Amino acid sequence: MTDDGAQPPAARRHGWVRDLPGALASLAEDFARDSMIVGTATVSVLLAIGGALSGEAASVAAGLLVGLGGAALVLTAAGRKWPIGLQWLVIAAVLAADLAVLVLLL
Repeated sequence: MTDDGAQPPAARRHGWVRDLPGALASLAEDFARDSMIVGTATVSVLLAIGGALSGEAASVAAGLLVGLGGAALVLTAAGRKWPIGLQWLVIAAVLAADLAVLVLLL
């Protein structure tokens, strides 16, 4: 570092190498979160369709409520750019509710 706080040219050229692991980790997390958002919304919509076609009143109500509600909640969390931790919590909760309804009622 020089007296004015600027880094020498060699340090500036190789500074991006230090940032590479953090950038790759951020990209991987974004890809995983986006994949889980799409997957959870898809499972929720399929649960709603399965519930609507089941024929039993309890399965129809639970499938439509949990399926469409879960898909709307996951897409709202992503679309409104809620904090990342809250998005992961919503994804996990909706996926758990979808699987519980799927196992117990359908």
